[in-house]
Amino acid sequence: MSNPWMCGASMGMVFCPAADSFASNGGAGFSLIFKSWVVRDSASYALACAGVFAMGAARQLLVGARAALVPAPGAPPPPRDLVLLDSMLFAAALFLAYLNMLVAMAYELGLLAALVAGEAAVHLALALRAARKGAADHRDHRFVALAGDAACH
Repeated sequence: MSNPWMCGASMGMVFCPAADSFASNGGAGFSLIFKSWVVRDSASYALACAGVFAMGAARQLLVGARAALVPAPGAPPPPRDLVLLDSMLFAAALFLAYLNMLVAMAYELGLLAALVAGEAAVHLALALRAARKGAADHRDHRFVALAGDAACH
């Protein structure tokens, strides 16, 4: 029997934690983010992990793209079109951050690990790239300032 406090639906999205997952309920599966994204077996779980990894990586790529738009200290302010682009990138990163939060609310350790791995892998790649480009510090002030911008608080 499913606990109604453990599974809910809102705006066509279903959130069911591990108690309702395919591993613990005889293979019935669970929906992840959207009703059409159903995880029913090990293969679909592996695909879900890959998709969630990509979602985390995409969010960090958007953060990195925003960091590249931030002018260096003392530089003239960016043109208006770059400010608009930065706002659009912020909105996209925020949207992905909220989707990533919904993945975390699924209470599936494997999916959470895939999400963190995707975020961390791209963060590491961007930090190494900044170090290779000759940043005085691998924690480039523009990258660090934006790294947590779209995180859910």
